[in-house]
This record gives sequence, C-alpha cells and structure tokens, in this order.
Amino acid sequence: MHIERNAPTGLAFGDDASVVQLFELLMVTESLDSFLQDLAVLAARRVDAQLSCGITTRVDHHPITVAASDEFAANLDEQQYAAGEGPCLHAMETGKTVEITNIAYELDRWQNYGTHALAHGLGACLATPLIAADRCFGALNLYSPEPESFTETDYARSEDLAAQAAGAIAVAARLAQQAQLSQQLRNALESRAVIDQAIGIIMGAQHCDAETAFNTLRTASQHRNEKLRDIAARVVQTTIQKHQPPR
Repeated sequence: MHIERNAPTGLAFGDDASVVQLFELLMVTESLDSFLQDLAVLAARRVDAQLSCGITTRVDHHPITVAASDEFAANLDEQQYAAGEGPCLHAMETGKTVEITNIAYELDRWQNYGTHALAHGLGACLATPLIAADRCFGALNLYSPEPESFTETDYARSEDLAAQAAGAIAVAARLAQQAQLSQQLRNALESRAVIDQAIGIIMGAQHCDAETAFNTLRTASQHRNEKLRDIAARVVQTTIQKHQPPR
C-alpha cells in the first residue's frame, strides 16, 4: 500500500537519545558531507537496526545521493534516478512523506523502479522530504527488506531526522549563496577600481574629462567585443610596463 502524509512543519523530538546523538554529530563533524553521512548511519540505527538510509538532494536540478548508510540504500536511490520515478522523487516533488508498506503492491504505480527494487530485496520504504524555510532540499529515504515494517514511532523518528538534515543543508546553501554574493561584490569592486585607473590614465594622456575617457573605453570594448574591465586592465598594464625602469 502507498501512503502519503503531510511533511513535518517543525521539530518535535520524541526520543531524547536521538536528540543527544544529533547534537553530538553537529559538534564533532567538520563538514556538511561528514554530518550527512553520519546522520544517514544514525537514522538507520535509531529507527531500526535492519534499515538502510539514503539522503538525496538536487545538484543542478539532478537528484544525487549525498550520503548513504550502506550500498543497499545507495543502490535503491540510484535505481530511482535511473528510472525517473519512485517514492524518493515523489516526496521531493510533492513535499509529502511517502510510505510504501509493500513494494510488491506498487509495480503498477512505479513499474520500472518497483521491479528493480523488488529484485534487489526491498520490502518497504519511507521517503521523508527535507523541508526548511518553505523549501524542499531533498529527501531522507529509509529502506527495509521486510514489508509492513514501519511503525508510527519510526515515522516520527524519520521526521525528526529529516528536519535535522534539511536544516543542515539549508544553512550550507545559505552560506554558499552568501559566499558567492561576497565574491561577486569583490569582483565588482575590483573591476570598478581597474576601470577608474584606466579612466585616469586616458584623461592624463588625452587631456579630456572623465566622461570622454569612459566613452573611449566603452567604444574600444564594443569594437573589439571584449569586456570593459579587460580593456581597462590592458590600459593599466600597458602604462605600468611603459614606466618600469629598464633592467
């Protein structure tokens, strides 16, 4: 049977041991990759010792497994990507948790994926979307070799763990965006400085005002089909070389 549930709206831990272990992971891991890998292993262990866990996110609009507790989970994730269908992808697209109680009953819904998953020993799975700040970053996928194996407690624990993974990925994405913005600002400032230097050089050489000097650079840029910054950098570099003392 295929069951869809609304995604968790926030953290509501019901297992103190899980909370402690999650905070320990956050304290000791040095990178997002390490945290997610440890979280995948923890998720499989905390929910049920016989489960496997994969964590999926999107990179350049393509799903990719960023962490897996074992090869069983990694292979089941990859089969979904290859087939273009499955509970993990559905959870990411809809933002709803998908529970497959018995994969044998889902062959009509996801024929390509279901056939491969059943042949590889999958019984049941639970795909929980990774949602933070109203954005779905991926899915936490729990796989069981036994049908009808997930309980309400398992479902609650998967929500808690998915919320932790979503939060970590959201923070990493925000930091990456900030770093990219900072780099763009630095590049803009550097370009502006080079252009200003070139304008000053042209003003001195041609005895013209700043507007005329800038128009000279812009015209050269258009005629040569080069960026204005590159033209300006060449003017500055040529001037520096002219004034260097001979060796």
